[in-house]
Amino acid sequence: MFRLFAGVFCLCGFLLGSTVSAQGSEWIPFDKAMEKAAVEEKNIFLYLYSPSCPWCHKMDEVTLQSPEVRVILRENFIRTKVNISERKSLIRQFQIQTIPASIFLSPQEDVLVNYQGYLTPERFLEIVPASQP
Repeated sequence: MFRLFAGVFCLCGFLLGSTVSAQGSEWIPFDKAMEKAAVEEKNIFLYLYSPSCPWCHKMDEVTLQSPEVRVILRENFIRTKVNISERKSLIRQFQIQTIPASIFLSPQEDVLVNYQGYLTPERFLEIVPASQP
């Protein structure tokens, strides 16, 4: 009986996770995001994080799940999310001193906004307009 319950619980979790992913922001690998932005002439939102960073988890769960933030990002930016430990060259390239880091880039990869640290949804929305074309 326990196995049956555990199996159903896991299946429900998988299906729920799939739905959330389908509705969430579309994150594109870094290199592909840069290429897509150049072709579409669209600005880039680069989110740098670490799985071991508590503020990154909060940013993922609160700020990046805010309906207003999700709409702005989906409609105006090519979105890429990078685990900083997997792409350490970005630390130097963007002079990263703390994470999470929210970096807005032009299609030519010029830095428009480089905000390091946790952002509330309200603060996130305040810095976004400065980066829109």
